[in-house]
Amino acid sequence: MNTCTLPKVFSDRKITTSWLLTLLLLLAGPAAFAQLAGTYTINKNLPTAGTNFASFSAAATALNTAGISASVRFNVLNGPYAEQFVLNSVAGVSATDTIVVDGGASKQTLSYSGIVSQPAAVQLNGTDYVTLQNLTIDASAGATYGIGVHFIGSANNNRVANCVVMGPATATSSTANAGIAASGSVTSAATAGDANTLRIENNVISGGYYGLILTGTSTTARTSGVRITGNELKDFYLYGLDVESTAGARLVANNIHRTNRSTVTTFYGVYLIGSVGTAIERNRIHDNFTGNPASTSIAYGIYFSADDATAGNENDVVNNVIYNFNGAGTEYGIYNTGSDFARYYHNTVSLDNTASAATTLSYGFYQTTQAAGLDFRNNVVSVTRGGTGNRFALYFVTTTSTITSNYNDLSVSTGTNFFTGRYGTTNYATLTDWRGANASAFDQNSIAADPRFASVTNLEPGNVALNGAGTVATIVRVPRDINNVLRVSPPDLGAYEFTPVANDVALVSIDAPATPAVPGANPVRVTIRNGGTATLTSVTLSYTLNGGTPTAPQTFAGLTLAAGATQQLTFAQGVVVPSGSNTLSVTASLPNGQPDGNATNNTLTTTFTQPTPDNDEPCTAIALSSGPLTGSNSGASTTLQPTIITPACSPASLPKDVWFTFTPSGPSTSLTLTGNAAGMVRVFSTPNCASGPFTQVFCAGSGANNTAVGTVSVMGLTAGTRYYVAVSGYGSSDTGGTFTIAATGLVLGRTAQANSTALSVFPNPSATGQLTLQVARPLGAGTVELVNALGQVVQRQPLAAGEQTLGTGKLAAGLYTLRVQAGSEVLTRKVVLQ
Repeated sequence: MNTCTLPKVFSDRKITTSWLLTLLLLLAGPAAFAQLAGTYTINKNLPTAGTNFASFSAAATALNTAGISASVRFNVLNGPYAEQFVLNSVAGVSATDTIVVDGGASKQTLSYSGIVSQPAAVQLNGTDYVTLQNLTIDASAGATYGIGVHFIGSANNNRVANCVVMGPATATSSTANAGIAASGSVTSAATAGDANTLRIENNVISGGYYGLILTGTSTTARTSGVRITGNELKDFYLYGLDVESTAGARLVANNIHRTNRSTVTTFYGVYLIGSVGTAIERNRIHDNFTGNPASTSIAYGIYFSADDATAGNENDVVNNVIYNFNGAGTEYGIYNTGSDFARYYHNTVSLDNTASAATTLSYGFYQTTQAAGLDFRNNVVSVTRGGTGNRFALYFVTTTSTITSNYNDLSVSTGTNFFTGRYGTTNYATLTDWRGANASAFDQNSIAADPRFASVTNLEPGNVALNGAGTVATIVRVPRDINNVLRVSPPDLGAYEFTPVANDVALVSIDAPATPAVPGANPVRVTIRNGGTATLTSVTLSYTLNGGTPTAPQTFAGLTLAAGATQQLTFAQGVVVPSGSNTLSVTASLPNGQPDGNATNNTLTTTFTQPTPDNDEPCTAIALSSGPLTGSNSGASTTLQPTIITPACSPASLPKDVWFTFTPSGPSTSLTLTGNAAGMVRVFSTPNCASGPFTQVFCAGSGANNTAVGTVSVMGLTAGTRYYVAVSGYGSSDTGGTFTIAATGLVLGRTAQANSTALSVFPNPSATGQLTLQVARPLGAGTVELVNALGQVVQRQPLAAGEQTLGTGKLAAGLYTLRVQAGSEVLTRKVVLQ
């Protein structure tokens, strides 16, 4: 009798029905599988039998072993699946007999953590005619290796559509690290391959060293039929869309950005090398360093390298927008190095981070190394980046190149480091200067006009000067704009075909309040621009603080703003804000009393802080002396002490108070308060300023909102006892601001070191997840506590000598009290967590 012993690799496994069936089929060999045809399911909750496969690997085994006899469809159910899906050359596939793997409306998940020998979650190795659709393919967990979908060798006529594909989220290795890759090696994302007629459509592709990389065989055997359209490529490490050695590729309507990744290096939005006949069209390339704006790495929006096309088979860059470049390194909107016959039509390049303090260079369009047949027309290039490095709209290094540059808008700021162009070794500051370069060869019909983009993210211009300013010669190649709007003749400059409107007001900036806000009422001041063609004579503005009810609209009449002119306007009603972080939104409407023809530029939002007064709590009270003191309750909060009662001398339920302390020499004292912010005064006694209890011994109010309380007499005091004085407005909604306070009949002498100097806290406000505190004098053993607005201790640790840190990363944003207690001494400070 013959016997069979399972190898240990099998005998240690839990035997399930589906696993055993798969094993027996494998042992039986190819004859055990019938060719597949029709619809199947991948459902791990059922065994592998009939029309169901319990795993992706079981389905792959059947396909690789037996092939297909007609079209096959797999509907994926009951995920997630943690495994690899590997297909080789499947017998029987053709243009009519295809394979579809569909994750359905819920985008069922296949996850896999790559290793050096097998980095891909989905591997199509020489596989043809496969469609992956509506799947979540997750290779993000790989520490070094990971490819979401990998096409290897001659994997032709394949499609990935409507999927979420994730490469490694943090890894920085270039070896096998991508969202989607087409190459010639199982273990590499970037070796030469041959994935012809590849469709990558409407996916969200994230992570990876490369977002998507496709490498053809060579410049003498280029890959053809590539279509990469409608995808979002985000948060990659280096390359967003890398296409090499292709012919006739179409890279259309992709959204390429690196908004959320903080560990980054050089940014390439679109990288093209060794390719011809390529269309880079209607792509949005933006936010390259939003996750790490301090990075000094270089940024390239679109990069051409040795793409030596020919006349009639040009590489075309049309209708793209490049914007919101926000790093600290050198910036190139479009970069051409030695690439012949490249046509750049109707692109919009915005290098306009005016808040930048970078010392590095900025180039709207950069050309280097001899090239022939370059054509740069009907583009908008705006360069107003802040900082000190030189900034150029156009930069032509090689004087032997043949370049057509005309009918563009070349808009740069004025100043010593801004230039319209450079030719060879000479800089040209203005458009007039630039027109004289190279025997007047460039931009004789171009303009230099602020395009007045609708917003930082909407690059539709508002300046009528760009309307119809292009040449009709490009319309044959670019008949529609980035939004598929039919272009008119002559066309508008840039990626957008737009219609100027008669009445349009744009908010340019919110100029006040600035951060930090001033004590008391802050003015609300904005700058507007007339974005219409008609003279702007009136506009209506309103604002909202912290998402509350908008103020009553205010109409500003009597204006005389010509088209494109700006003016600063100040609201009649200012704003008093609470301490901490505040958000102000301003809205403009009704230019000339008419509906706004372009509502996309009507709202701006700013965030600013209102400092908390140092004496916002009793333990930070300021000692009164013989003369009057100037105080402020602007930004004050309601005291958190639970034993401090609601005042009976005013209608205020939540008075926003600041604190003073005094010691009387006899049974009474007089308090004199001036300033409308000081509408109520209360006097308390307590054995401990931190824990109370507080006993109210006096309360007086002015009797009217926003009115000073004046002079009051406080009777029944005990000489030599310390008392605490709370000063606030008469009503809860009274306007905070400055006031003076003076007292008579005090015991004067050496006061304790002011709490504001004895305890330092930074940063405050804090968004770092950590506070650093420092006590100016030795206190001995004690505790450090963080108390929330409800009086609850949410963080406690022993008091250390000198400087120490307090973790706040798990706490909600809001206002807290930091309390340091050592023996009978208590120090407190207000803390704002953002």
